[in-house]
Amino acid sequence: MTQAVTNNLDYLAARAHARRSRLADAQCLDTFCRLRSIPELAAARHPEFKTETATAWQHQLTQALVRELIYWQKNLKGPAARLLHWLLVRFQLENLKALLRAWRARVSTATVRPQLILLPPELRLDADIPADVTSLSHLARRLPEGVFRECLERLPARAPAAASPFLTEAALDRTYFEELLRLTSQLAGEDHDCIHAAAQQEADTFHLMLVARGKFVHGLPVELLNRLHVAGAGISRIRLNAMLTDTDLRTALRRAVGPALDAVPTTPEGEPAAASFATALEAATRRRLMRLAHRACRGGFTGLGAIVGYAVLRRIEAADLTTISEGIRLAVPGEGLRARLTTSQKVEATHV
Repeated sequence: MTQAVTNNLDYLAARAHARRSRLADAQCLDTFCRLRSIPELAAARHPEFKTETATAWQHQLTQALVRELIYWQKNLKGPAARLLHWLLVRFQLENLKALLRAWRARVSTATVRPQLILLPPELRLDADIPADVTSLSHLARRLPEGVFRECLERLPARAPAAASPFLTEAALDRTYFEELLRLTSQLAGEDHDCIHAAAQQEADTFHLMLVARGKFVHGLPVELLNRLHVAGAGISRIRLNAMLTDTDLRTALRRAVGPALDAVPTTPEGEPAAASFATALEAATRRRLMRLAHRACRGGFTGLGAIVGYAVLRRIEAADLTTISEGIRLAVPGEGLRARLTTSQKVEATHV
């Protein structure tokens, strides 16, 4: 990579637009939903992947996304490079969650090493956690210095958060989103508006999951969930507290229409309310995020918005392809599988 390319936003944004044009569209995904084996899916979308299983396919999808983010980050400078680095940190957080789950289950964390996402050296974690590590604070001391280590160290040893996997992971997620909003708030001009809006949507999706899953699925105390509010998101702390104190999820979600939702999602009849709402809610927030990512890409042919917008769309594509691979593995009919995808003909017709 030559110096002329480094921090050349015109060139990098042009590459992002070109790559965006090659993402799987709704018609392609519809075709993929009719495939019946992972090798067929790999041949259709990523023939360079040599894989026979859904797990291996999903791992390679994630690694391909990470490689792209590394490319953008290495060729940017200043606030833009710091933001792209933080998008990579999201995968460090996913690795940390995998290690935490293995540790809680008393499974040797070495067994999850093959499942971890390969990251640049500065973001790698020690996967070998000794059996004598018996507390979160002890485990935290094995992490590299940084916000996630500080987050775990701040959790009181006897607090419910230390005993609840949901609350522990939510505390880590909150740490991630607070820094994401801080970094996007430092951007200037039109890049700030479009990128910060997408970042706020991600933070507000986290808030909605605190309500839907934290309160209405897991039944966790309101006072603990409200402490996890992400400052600077579209949903204020006061609004989040009101949502957490509502007696039913549909009422709570109505309060988020505007700041974080286009409308309260509908759910199939006969399903448990909280579980079905949470699933439908995730789909609704991803579609809204997808619209914001397209807007960032369209904000101008050049600029950081095109790069970050593409990175978000690339992650959504990977999520849809992961959903398809799981559907193939579980022999889900194509029509039922299409309904679970974020990318649809309706979304593309409206927002592309």
